[in-house]
Amino acid sequence: LYRAGQYAEAEQFYRKGLVRHASHPARISAQLDLAYCLFKQKKITEAEQALRTLVSSHPEQREGYIRLARIQYWLG
Repeated sequence: LYRAGQYAEAEQFYRKGLVRHASHPARISAQLDLAYCLFKQKKITEAEQALRTLVSSHPEQREGYIRLARIQYWLG
């Protein structure tokens, strides 16, 4: 769904997966993908909050900071 550009559907799957598998090793990638799905749906505030949550709980994850900076750059 994500790769097919069906971001609303992908968002729902990511949200369910993150709840069901909160300690899965791939959760960080799923959180990044969820933020991207939100961004592509123009849910910018939600995408920014998802990334802020990610970087606050995983400060070692550089990609979260990069994506957060991009959103802030685009917002001006």
